[in-house]
Amino acid sequence: MKRPILAALAAAVAASACNDMAVNAVCPDAASPAVVVRVVDGPTQQRVDLQVTGTWSTGTLADSLRHLGAGSERYLAAIGPAGTYTVRVQRPGSAVWTRSGIVVPGATCGPQTQELTATLQAG
Repeated sequence: MKRPILAALAAAVAASACNDMAVNAVCPDAASPAVVVRVVDGPTQQRVDLQVTGTWSTGTLADSLRHLGAGSERYLAAIGPAGTYTVRVQRPGSAVWTRSGIVVPGATCGPQTQELTATLQAG
């Protein structure tokens, strides 16, 4: 009889010693972008996302920016890990727009997306 009581007592002590709460995160199937860039023409302030290309880099990784979204929610996206980014955006007839030192912290389900606006000037 004493063994079941001792086992139950030991289990209760072990459970009370643990301060961690079990937390389950449900992450989406698609990764969140690390950086999203909305692109506007400097003189007109009109969105020009479809007319631009760009690249991103962080650490030893680099890739092209991807066109995502639709309508007024169109943007360029860097699909990569948490890190410190450099982003370049270009379009014919405009100066290259570059932003360095963009810190993208990690989050439970991937990088915590940073949002930028690139204003392109004639070049």
